[in-house]
Amino acid sequence: MTGDELEATLRAWGRVYGERASHGDPEDRPARAVHAIARGMEFAPGKRQAVIRQHTSMHRCGSERRAAMAVAAGGASVGLRVVAHAYCDPIPCTESRSYRSEARDWPVPPQIARVERAALDLLEMHCLRGWCLRVSYCTRGDRDARIAAVSAGIAAPVTVGQFRAELSYARVWMHARLSAVTV
Repeated sequence: MTGDELEATLRAWGRVYGERASHGDPEDRPARAVHAIARGMEFAPGKRQAVIRQHTSMHRCGSERRAAMAVAAGGASVGLRVVAHAYCDPIPCTESRSYRSEARDWPVPPQIARVERAALDLLEMHCLRGWCLRVSYCTRGDRDARIAAVSAGIAAPVTVGQFRAELSYARVWMHARLSAVTV
């Protein structure tokens, strides 16, 4: 494994096990910053008369759809012919959740799982080096924020030089660990 391959593997590990991007990362699509009501207004009738006509007897009020929903729900066996308005979604909106959930519900590639196992072993053997590696690749922010995160994680002050040196040692350790042939 070369140094460039190690760096690419560690960056991939950071994308899988790290913080999610807020905006600007081409690999993560941000959710639209439009409120749900604003999206729903695109489908709204727009005039008060149209709303009144839709909710009065002059309009069919989606009775065919609500009857089909009652049949699909098995309402014929209990005498339900039409589903009430309260159980129908009045505004056809798009999905508001992000495409990627917070939980790790997708399979992790074996090489990335191997990096995670090695990083956890490093954290167990040498706490400061493990924290420097994890914070460097799995968190977002500038150098000062990362050093503050490491300091908070180990409950001791960390200098810039110390952070750089420990991160360098952690990369060497990870390179040796990931280059080793597993039997």
